[in-house]
Amino acid sequence: MLDRGPARRPRQDVLQYDLDYGNGNPIGRQSLEILLSPRFFHLNLAPSRTFMLEREAAALQDRGLGLRTTFRDLLVFDAHGPIQNELRFPDECVRHKIVDMIGDLAWPAAT
Repeated sequence: MLDRGPARRPRQDVLQYDLDYGNGNPIGRQSLEILLSPRFFHLNLAPSRTFMLEREAAALQDRGLGLRTTFRDLLVFDAHGPIQNELRFPDECVRHKIVDMIGDLAWPAAT
């Protein structure tokens, strides 16, 4: 009988992100740890959207950026929550940061 060494487990990609916008705004602190799979990505991460605070959006528009973008295109938060929009997930912001992280991790492999 051949000795094949220790049994190999399937690769599991666990990702964790801690997002902390501090107190006094509706984003606050969000944390998420996931076991990444194509199905999980499709159902739970892909629908999450770019987000920013209202003052950040105003600063971009003052520089002539995003002038045709509306509050329906992304999540812009004021002191009470998303402006003219609704969250798809209670922790949508941290989900979107995980999408960003996946892109950052994949980029070096693609070059």
